[in-house]
Amino acid sequence: MSGHPNPGPWAHIRRDLVRRGRPPVVAVVGYVGAAAPEVMPLRKGDILVCDASPAAIKRRLTSTMALRQYDRIGVSVFSLAGLHAKVIAAKGFAWVGSTNASENSRDNLIEASVRIEGTNAQAILDWASSQAVDDRALTTDDLRDLARLPLDPLRSGPRKTVATPPRQLPARLSRLVFYEVATAGVKEERIAERSRGSAKAAAKASGLPSSLGWLYWDEPTKARAGDWVIQISNGHVRRPAQVVRVSRERQARVLWLSYVKTTKRPKVAELRAVVANLEPDFAELALGRSDTVLKVLKLFGVR
Repeated sequence: MSGHPNPGPWAHIRRDLVRRGRPPVVAVVGYVGAAAPEVMPLRKGDILVCDASPAAIKRRLTSTMALRQYDRIGVSVFSLAGLHAKVIAAKGFAWVGSTNASENSRDNLIEASVRIEGTNAQAILDWASSQAVDDRALTTDDLRDLARLPLDPLRSGPRKTVATPPRQLPARLSRLVFYEVATAGVKEERIAERSRGSAKAAAKASGLPSSLGWLYWDEPTKARAGDWVIQISNGHVRRPAQVVRVSRERQARVLWLSYVKTTKRPKVAELRAVVANLEPDFAELALGRSDTVLKVLKLFGVR
């Protein structure tokens, strides 16, 4: 095992990747920048798992240009939203560290990675390979669709914080709807965009901010406009949100949501201690007892 914290591990990682006759590589790297094919040179038969969710693409955290270039040379590309791992593994060696596949990581950041060999490297390769499951695979058409997403504007300086007071949850609320959701993909993003205009109009009419989130539900839902919802996604509890509009898209529904700021964000276990029916894989659960709702709100710091 050897470590490379300074001046940077990418030169050492790259040496392994360009070596003639090296075994196939599985790279499980959160974000992939535009220069990734040069920073992290993969080959035909290699596997790349990264966060290529619509949100990551729009925020320019992952580059569709890089992903399409990998795809053209025969690298199999997979997407896992929320991925934060930085692992590059093959038979005989593995790199584990802090490095995203980007020019910024290589040239500007202070990174550290460790090269692992032997049986430990094989265990890491087995884990990395297990992340490349079929339902995460991105086809050439998927990558083309992702490339059409509008990107957030480039910032020329540090982000400015706008001092706006948080909108408060109602002091008493008798109905909450819980959802356990997976991260939406390109298809769901396209479907939701059809009703964004009408949702923004509904928010404006209700005096709510027009910056909205959405939840895609592939069947009829218990939630109605005006209800409050709490989502659990990838084991994390999201902020409460008010339903602005429920748009019907064939058998599916798109819930347009206006989120609120709260002083706390409870863990799933804390919610389940209060809401007895909030078991794993519960999907959708409507809560109608005001005393239980009040206990839930207190977990978010609402009094």
